[in-house]
Amino acid sequence: MKRAVVFAHYSKYNIIDDYVIFYLRELRKIAENIVFVSDCNLNDSELNKIKDIVIYSTGERHGEYDFGSYKRGYLYLKENGLLADISELIFVNDSCYGPLYSLETVFCKMQYKDCDFWGINLNEIEVGSHIQSFFLVFRKQVFSADIFDDFVKAVKDETNKSDIIRKYEIGLSQMLLAKGFKMDAFIDAPVKWSVCEWVLSKYNNPFVKKSIVNKLCKIYVEFVFEFIKKGVYSSKLIIQSKDYIGTKKNIFNELKAFRKAIVRIHFSKMKIYLFGHKIQF
Repeated sequence: MKRAVVFAHYSKYNIIDDYVIFYLRELRKIAENIVFVSDCNLNDSELNKIKDIVIYSTGERHGEYDFGSYKRGYLYLKENGLLADISELIFVNDSCYGPLYSLETVFCKMQYKDCDFWGINLNEIEVGSHIQSFFLVFRKQVFSADIFDDFVKAVKDETNKSDIIRKYEIGLSQMLLAKGFKMDAFIDAPVKWSVCEWVLSKYNNPFVKKSIVNKLCKIYVEFVFEFIKKGVYSSKLIIQSKDYIGTKKNIFNELKAFRKAIVRIHFSKMKIYLFGHKIQF
């Protein structure tokens, strides 16, 4: 299959870190064209780091988060006639470390799935099942549809993160499902937002969420690094990343992050999750 990628980037340090460059090179192995859109101000020396990997890059603050970058990249591909001969359009962002192994393994498995759009993880929540937006794949019948075009073009600046998730991450999957398109995920079982289920090999997850690794206590991070050694990914890409180095690490924050990873309590709904599993009362 011919594929095109829109890569959404953001760095509070206004840099393109090495883990991002590694990710782009791995994407280049499964996609002919990559468009890189950053929601921060990048100078020419930063953009030059990836000039041999992507067909187009831009780095300027637009304030519309990942979906604003997806919109800009999609429009670039469309306006330059680069969607006509591709079979899959991929939206990804830089919120994960990885891939831990070749993405060709992922796409080889998913090419036989009877679906119209898919991702790595399926999040099944009460307000609507959806593919998590850090990795979205749309087949031609989806990205060539008017409703997809209208949805992406309508993305705008939102005042808070919950509106972004509701309108765009959840909203996109729900809109496509309502129009009769089929959804699937690489990981067969829904993966809860718990550390253990996120990285354990039983799910063969090709990515590790940055927010998990950057904030966890030292003991668990070492466990994550041991897990990473099983693949082709170098833990140096994490350790040397500006986001990991710059994360405020003290005992209070580490214990708080570890507690949230293990136990989640929703007082309003009277629900408790332990290691991602709902506790029955």
